[in-house]
Amino acid sequence: MSTTLQYIGTQIRSLRKKNKWTLSELSQKSGVTLNYLAQLERGEVNVSINKLEKVLQALKVDWSLIVPCCYEESPLKSELLKECMHLENEEHLRLAITLVQEMKAFQESK
Repeated sequence: MSTTLQYIGTQIRSLRKKNKWTLSELSQKSGVTLNYLAQLERGEVNVSINKLEKVLQALKVDWSLIVPCCYEESPLKSELLKECMHLENEEHLRLAITLVQEMKAFQESK
């Protein structure tokens, strides 16, 4: 099992739970089967770009929030900081903090 796939799956699960959605609800909103989503969250399936895009659109997030990258000097880091400056409510801020913590933990686990 790839650590990248595990990371992406963890991010998807975290975003789904932040929305307080079940897998079934995300499946309905994204048009991606429940079985595929469950495998995706566990990092057990090679990610289809088309399906991942549907999931991200349903969650209303950008690719940069779920795709791991080199942490130093990355455009993601810069973009994330810009996005955090425009957060409108406490829930969005908590989500951003959770995602940053998970990215940090992922980087440290390598």
